[in-house]
Amino acid sequence: YNAVLLASARSGLPDAGERAEALLREMQTVNARSYTTVIDAWSRSNAEDKAERAYSLLQEMEDAYEKTQDLKIRPNCISYSTVINAYALSKDPRKAQKSWNILKRMRQLSDSGKNTHAAPSLITYNSVLNACATSVPFAQLQIKQMVHSLYTEIMDSPDLQADHFTYGTVLKACANVFCGEEGNDEFVKSVFEDCCKNGQVSFGVCYQLRQAATSELYRELIPNNAFNPTNGHFSIADMPFQWTRNVRERRARDSLLERANKMR
Repeated sequence: YNAVLLASARSGLPDAGERAEALLREMQTVNARSYTTVIDAWSRSNAEDKAERAYSLLQEMEDAYEKTQDLKIRPNCISYSTVINAYALSKDPRKAQKSWNILKRMRQLSDSGKNTHAAPSLITYNSVLNACATSVPFAQLQIKQMVHSLYTEIMDSPDLQADHFTYGTVLKACANVFCGEEGNDEFVKSVFEDCCKNGQVSFGVCYQLRQAATSELYRELIPNNAFNPTNGHFSIADMPFQWTRNVRERRARDSLLERANKMR
């Protein structure tokens, strides 16, 4: 049944979430992987309420685990992160706040020892950042504080190592949510310099830098030999090797669930 659920989640059909959840209800025995696969199916669907449907399944998992203490049904980091991803991909105007609250719950569960398998990973943080970066300008100051706080936590943590998706998503937030605000250029420059130092400069990072930085700052940060003055474009192939040395590109079609499983 889990294989059938996975096939449904990857089908690309607009009603993939509905189909996968219907299959889940027919199953006699379910586990955390079953639920998480259906949550992933909802994140891929076109339904307006996909994030809330995903969150409802997470709550169902939590309730079942609380009542039975059955380890097979215990929500884990992937379960929570996949719900956050569903919010990030949704049009919910409060998706940043809701994603942040799920991250806080993961920390509480892990730190208290109640569910150490809920400890957030880099994928969790990146997904919350993406929810912030794709939010409408709603509670703008709060979202700005979230982005700065998340970025600081990642950079200060001995257990997390920022990747090019981290840097690119922070820059996307700078471009989409608080572009033009006082202090934005300084933060953009700091993020890009961190990215260069850690060898995570990718095409996506440079693209987001161009959107987030003023033209003067963008020109300052891109090396002369990688910059085309005619059209303002950059050449990732001509960036210093030290800047790009640690980039590991992922296939665009990989879902968050698939990426998380590859990291296990």
